[in-house]
Amino acid sequence: MKETYPDKQYVEGSLAKHLFFAEEYKKALEPNLRLGERSYELLDFSSALQFTERAVICAEKTGNKEMLAAAFHQKGMILESMLRFDDALDAFNKSLVIAREIGDHEVEAKILQQMGLVYENTNRFKEATDHYNKSLNIWGEIGDRAGEVRTLSQIGMVYQDTNRFEEALEYYNKNLKIEREIGDRATEAKTLHMIGMVYQDTNRFEEALEYYNKSLKIEREIGDRATEAETLHQIAMVYQDTNRFEEALEYYKKSLEIEREIGNRAGEARTLYQIAIVYQDTNRFDDALECYNKSLEIEREIGDRATEAKTIHRIGMALIRTKHLKRINRFVMPKPEQVPIRRSMEAEELNCRIKELEEYARILKRLRFIRYRYQGFSVETSAHLVGITKSVGYTWQKRWNECGFEGLMPRHGGGRPTNFSEVQKEQLKVLLLQRDHWTTSEVRDLINREFGVEYTPKQIRIILKKMGIGNARSSACSTPESGECGSNQTTNH
Repeated sequence: MKETYPDKQYVEGSLAKHLFFAEEYKKALEPNLRLGERSYELLDFSSALQFTERAVICAEKTGNKEMLAAAFHQKGMILESMLRFDDALDAFNKSLVIAREIGDHEVEAKILQQMGLVYENTNRFKEATDHYNKSLNIWGEIGDRAGEVRTLSQIGMVYQDTNRFEEALEYYNKNLKIEREIGDRATEAKTLHMIGMVYQDTNRFEEALEYYNKSLKIEREIGDRATEAETLHQIAMVYQDTNRFEEALEYYKKSLEIEREIGNRAGEARTLYQIAIVYQDTNRFDDALECYNKSLEIEREIGDRATEAKTIHRIGMALIRTKHLKRINRFVMPKPEQVPIRRSMEAEELNCRIKELEEYARILKRLRFIRYRYQGFSVETSAHLVGITKSVGYTWQKRWNECGFEGLMPRHGGGRPTNFSEVQKEQLKVLLLQRDHWTTSEVRDLINREFGVEYTPKQIRIILKKMGIGNARSSACSTPESGECGSNQTTNH
């Protein structure tokens, strides 16, 4: 802490420090623990840790086990926020031992739940559910229904994140029953929203809409505008996923109105981006470009570089679709180029260099994903930050866990392609139908981007042939030896 301003916090900090170093541990215990909590709330984790560690020493010196358990618990919370997860678990375990020793079941349940959260955030899902269930049992024993609600929700989210959807629904519905018993309308709305997400994730769209609308009704009754905007956004996504575009636009615009009303700039940018995609998918390119540019302006304002890059890419794609090449050049190079380029190497050599470096760029992207995981971000967040889907993120993580750096290297081996599920094949067919013309290279990149699997051009042709995509007259796509894919409509020349 800065010791240059004689304000109240400075005086309190100086007193707590003086008492500690004067070895007046009984007097120093409470102010150091309280200042640690205050610094934690202000996100000053370094000061928070310093005060809390002093409180730990004071509690140990005075033999105050109740305060020692509280101090270790607070230390664990601070270390967790600093992404020092193993140190956090060590502190929580020390607090847990003391809580059990003194028979404080409420504190024991809280610590077990917090440990479960650490395990969940570091993708150690079995340990997470083990600790959540221990916490849940204690909440039930001491009759703390609110504690049960919190823990059931966490267990449901773990199952949802690991694609165990039926178990997620089981726990969410248990949660829903208790929330209705105790009259917790706000949490009931959130649980209904989560159930809607499970149904959406499993393509049960009508059930998803049913639960989103139940959630929406409560959010409007209690005046929760922020969550109402989120639910409207999710309803719009369901309509978008089922090609009900006008309804999607209606709900996106309702969400957008609320986000502007409450000043949620990130949410506003996200919704504008989704509206633009709907316009683009329905060939309303001018409307799409207008929304993309509004989204881009906000992303730059709030410093969201990852989403800014995605929006720029989508703008480029929209301009390509409209064949406005001159407009593309003005967007990419807003200032006219006066100095001619010097051809330092032949075009063929340049292409070879690009091909070589593209391989390194792909590996670099994967390493950045791993770095985000090291920093404690979830798979979904890490995937978003590098511009891939969550399923690809889990594939890269699995390769890293099994083979380390080598597992991230592109796989270009020849021969028989690795397994490509029937579901993935159907998904690929749908993706291929979105355009009239594909090259083998483009299909290869599409499979890599969407499914996290890499194939050689020869393997791509084998896959497409096995899928029955080999005849331009009867299939969605054809793969002649030239490496090009055409639409299912033949053209007479």
